Parts: sequence; structure tokens; C-alpha cells
Amino acid sequence: MSDLSSDEILRLTREYGLYEWAAQKAVNPISVDHAKGVYFWTVDGKRFLDFNSQLMCVNIGHGDERVLTAIREQAEKLTYVMPHITTEPRARLHQLLADSLNRSPGGRSLKRLCKSPTLSFNVLLSIGKPCRKRMTRVFHHYV
Repeated sequence: MSDLSSDEILRLTREYGLYEWAAQKAVNPISVDHAKGVYFWTVDGKRFLDFNSQLMCVNIGHGDERVLTAIREQAEKLTYVMPHITTEPRARLHQLLADSLNRSPGGRSLKRLCKSPTLSFNVLLSIGKPCRKRMTRVFHHYV
């Protein structure tokens, strides 16, 4: 269990945190302590079925040992690099995603991947008019 009460966590969050797309005084988040499988528990011990998979980021379930092992192994080797530096896992992921998109029905020949729609749009604007039509088609995969 958490060292702080749910009320204390909420107070600190409201005082020092910022929630996007919300009136800050109306924000009333749930204070979550831990999660396992398809459930998460509040600091007060109330269990919730996580229908939203925490914004679809853990649709495999919380605490899956395969994911924890992979995270642990990667963190022991290298925890983070800036976007303009490459690593073997990043290169393999790019290849896997590009191959997946190229095999989809009506798949397009994809040559480059960006880390976000915003970045791909910024690249699109910065590389000039000749490439915009081709890049715009790829950009729409994100939207």
C-alpha cells in the first residue's frame, strides 16, 4: 500500500500537477496503488476492472511476467536514448512495423517511421513540397 492516503495524493496532484484537456479545479482522479492482470486497486483497496487498459497501453494486462522480464532485461542494458540515437530494439521495431503496414490490405510501401503524428507532420512541413504528397499518405496511418 501507498505511504500517502488517497486524499493526500489527490491534494498533491491538484497542487503540483497539470491535467490536459480539463478544468483543473474539476479534476478528481482515482488514486491507484497497484495493478495485476485486468484489475487495478486504489490506495484505499478498492478493486476496479480496467476496461480501458490504462489508455490501451497495457492491453496484455498489468504485471505480465513476459513484459516485466523484457523491461528488466532492457533496463539493465540501456534505459533510454534520445530519439536521434538508434538501438537494435528500435531498429527491429521499425522493421516489424513497416513490414506489418506493407502487408496490410492495400498496404503502402513505407520507408520511414516517426515516433509520433506530430513529429511526422513537422518532418512533412520541413522537407519541402516534392515529398509532401507521399508523406501525407503515410501520415494518415497515424490518424
